Amino acid sequence: MEIFDEFGADALRLYLITSPVVRGKPLKFKKEGVRDILKDVFLPWYNALRLLIQSCDQLKVNKKVNFIYDEKRLY
Repeated sequence: MEIFDEFGADALRLYLITSPVVRGKPLKFKKEGVRDILKDVFLPWYNALRLLIQSCDQLKVNKKVNFIYDEKRLY
């Protein structure tokens, strides 16, 4: 549970599915590996999302543009 609390379940899942264990090979579990997944994969995605939200908020204020999420327009 310590790994879940520190890094989250998604980081552990991604660490395991990108490890040799999925090919039936042995794995020497390293806590640093989970941390690296979090740092190299999840944090850049999170930062990109925060930048998008911040940019949308700035456009709302500066240009009076109102962003409305519409799933139908995504496809």
